[in-house]
Amino acid sequence: MSAGEGSTAALLESGNLVVRDSSGTILWESFTSPTDTLLPAQQLTKDTRLVSGYHSLYFDNDNSLRLVYNGPEFSSIYWPNDDYTMFRDGIKVKNNSRLAVLDDKGGFFSSDALTVQASDFGLGIKRRLTLDYDGNLRIYSLDASDGSWTVTWQAIVEMHYVHGMCGKNGICEYLPELRCSCPPGFEMVDPQNWSKGCRPTFSYNCGKERYKFIEIPQTDFYDFDLGFNQSISFEECQNICLSTCSCIAFSYRLTGTGVCYPKGLLFNGYKSPAFPGTLYLKVPYSTNLQASSTQSALTCSPGSQEIATPSDHPRWLYFYIFPGVFGALELIFILTAWWFLSIRNDIQNSAEGGYMMIRNQFRGFTYQELKEATGKFREELGREERSKRPTMHEVVKSLLDCEE
Repeated sequence: MSAGEGSTAALLESGNLVVRDSSGTILWESFTSPTDTLLPAQQLTKDTRLVSGYHSLYFDNDNSLRLVYNGPEFSSIYWPNDDYTMFRDGIKVKNNSRLAVLDDKGGFFSSDALTVQASDFGLGIKRRLTLDYDGNLRIYSLDASDGSWTVTWQAIVEMHYVHGMCGKNGICEYLPELRCSCPPGFEMVDPQNWSKGCRPTFSYNCGKERYKFIEIPQTDFYDFDLGFNQSISFEECQNICLSTCSCIAFSYRLTGTGVCYPKGLLFNGYKSPAFPGTLYLKVPYSTNLQASSTQSALTCSPGSQEIATPSDHPRWLYFYIFPGVFGALELIFILTAWWFLSIRNDIQNSAEGGYMMIRNQFRGFTYQELKEATGKFREELGREERSKRPTMHEVVKSLLDCEE
């Protein structure tokens, strides 16, 4: 874009920022350069995409609208998939237009037959479609009374379906709060950042060591399968992984006939009660790891941490202890301040009392009395030699005698 003399920029009522030259020709507009948000009437096309962190919403080569995770180590599409039934009659209409738009009623429509609506569908409400940093696509509606935005639709209900959430080898679980954990024998790479995932505490030495498998029920790692084997027994699936050096786990589902998925990499791990299969993790036979239950499989290895959940009692305990300790310290501070101010007030009262007592010991004298005591002011008290001047006792006595 090159704007010369006479160019103007205007923010339209639609939210579109438009730059025009002196003849009125549009040089650039924000609606054709979206970042992570679409406003009503703003179009997503084959040449544009929404981007937020490592996540993107775009039209793929098959003309389908997709969400993709494009991280530093891997890239994978995670929406839509077979778990979603938002497409009309389960059939996607393919065409080359590749166009999606949010309308002013809260409907989001795409040329691949995607049709969704905000829960408050209708005119008169300001809305936006945003790809959030957590990788989920959401419609937000504005509450005009307080200026807050409320989620009125989201593409993914259970966040563990979003790829890249817990990093390499990490397992996501939705309880309904998201929790990340490491498989048995793994530890977090960075205790402050789950996106960096987990690393094994053992090493694979193919052909030099015996291996066994650790069972992790209702768990899977999406993508990166070394193969797909149908109508196969569990023993056959296990032997395939044992005989393949690059296989580090396998997923087995017994849905009528056995289905085997040997795994070469462990990305996009998730655990869900709805998942019908089990993951079997390949580990050296010499390790002390044993086949684990569902709960222990999701417990992080020593040195790692889990994201807190409502059922995580030890972590919630800190939320009660900390306010209690803080309140006790605050009470001690208040009592100490009160004691200090009380002592200071007592000292001040004592000083004032002493001053009043001393002040009350003095008596005021009249001008005539002082004149007589000083010989009509010819004698300057305090300047004579001590032997010649009267003592204070004599002066006071003289004044009292005069008074009588």
